[in-house]
Amino acid sequence: MACADHTTGASILITGFGPFQSFRSNPSSIVASALHGRTIAGMPVTSVVVPVEYAACERFVRDRFDPQRHPIVILMGLNARSRRISLERIAVNLEHASVADEADDSAISRTIDPSGPDGIFSNWPVDRLHDRLASEGFPVTVSNSAGTYVCNALFYRVLRRMSGCEQRDSKVGFVHLPRISRRISSDRMMTAIERLIELLAAEQGDSHHG
Repeated sequence: MACADHTTGASILITGFGPFQSFRSNPSSIVASALHGRTIAGMPVTSVVVPVEYAACERFVRDRFDPQRHPIVILMGLNARSRRISLERIAVNLEHASVADEADDSAISRTIDPSGPDGIFSNWPVDRLHDRLASEGFPVTVSNSAGTYVCNALFYRVLRRMSGCEQRDSKVGFVHLPRISRRISSDRMMTAIERLIELLAAEQGDSHHG
């Protein structure tokens, strides 16, 4: 699938997820909403909060995601079992969870895209980003599994959509945030995402030179 050519109106795209299960306050939506309309690294930020529903992920990617319009894409979700900000390395072509999504859709061993690969790597330099963020004092880690719930479904669909475009300059990745706590506040998470944007913008600038 070819992408429409958008040479104007480019913005950084940030997504978060809404509430799910017992988590009525999702830090990913808090951070995404707080950054909406900001200008970071010389580009405006557009934020979208996606319902925790497999079908909502499909609709979002089909109707709203355009890699050529968004040179930097940061997808975010909650990992309540982690105490660190996790940079995800890969999305897998599988929807599988012991609980239903917020639309009561239960997925057991369901393929996201029958014509897609088993896994797709983020095109972020995750190890380098990790090292920079860690050196600046952010509680960050690299994760090799985004799970098989709705977070992974969105991650996979966005990467798959990007792979079908003739121009693939967009930097797309997923960040799992921990629960808000005394150890890490929503403000601290927001600062980490701001810094991540700056680092990705610098990486993208470097890739266009030399």
